[in-house]
Amino acid sequence: MPAEGGAVPAPYRLAQWLWGEESAQPLRAFERALALATLLHYGALFLHAGEWLTRSGFRLSNLSRSPAMPPSLGELPGVLVPLVAFAFAAALLSVLMRPAQRWARWVLAVVILYSLHVAPLVASAADSLLLIGWLVLATSVAQVDGQCSAAPRRILQVSLVLYYLGAGLGKALHGGWLGDWQALGAVVQGTEHTAVAAWMLRTLPLACWAILQAALLLWELGSPLWLGFARLRVGALKALLSYHVLGALMFTGSWPIGVCGLAFAVLWLRESDLPEWLRN
Repeated sequence: MPAEGGAVPAPYRLAQWLWGEESAQPLRAFERALALATLLHYGALFLHAGEWLTRSGFRLSNLSRSPAMPPSLGELPGVLVPLVAFAFAAALLSVLMRPAQRWARWVLAVVILYSLHVAPLVASAADSLLLIGWLVLATSVAQVDGQCSAAPRRILQVSLVLYYLGAGLGKALHGGWLGDWQALGAVVQGTEHTAVAAWMLRTLPLACWAILQAALLLWELGSPLWLGFARLRVGALKALLSYHVLGALMFTGSWPIGVCGLAFAVLWLRESDLPEWLRN
């Protein structure tokens, strides 16, 4: 503890920031937002559960699987799919209706972990962030008198920042985005572009694509700065919203990471700024 009336040492301030006590309300709001993001993403996948979880879907052979893919797990028998769907829905409902349901968090984490192994072609960064979110919540210490450790929130915040930073580094170092300022325009011309993206390709001059590409790189590579400093945070959260909305408008498969990123953005909101529908 620092001496009374003296300056607070930097290591003590860092320790307080990392795992000091804080209100549990922001973490509970994040839990509800994460449950909604999980419902949207996995609800869509469960509409095609046979293709996703059973042998009736497309599967890579072990020889065709990339070493970077997670180890293969056996597919579910068709009769078990409704049971898994029921357990998943019950866990989500429990999380949305009542806080601190640890068993529900573990059910969600286990199903997501299984899906990453059984169907890696379907998996995306959204699944990884959802898994991190539920694992952190499942292993966090229970709140006492409305207070909890700041550690879970810090771990989750760092996870999202590392996602953005990794995405930016991948584009800059291996995607050619720094050497070719029409790289974004070329990517948008792929098979996953939306009708909005097609309209943008026909309408916007090439200079607009270069500006948009620079803005995306600036956001991703600078995310530790934008989200790390309180004075920049309001603008950063608006940029985060624009980033994901633009991605969802341009690419058909980007909306899951969008809803997941917006759920994680709740972690930066002050308790007074939390929407009423996310509160207990």
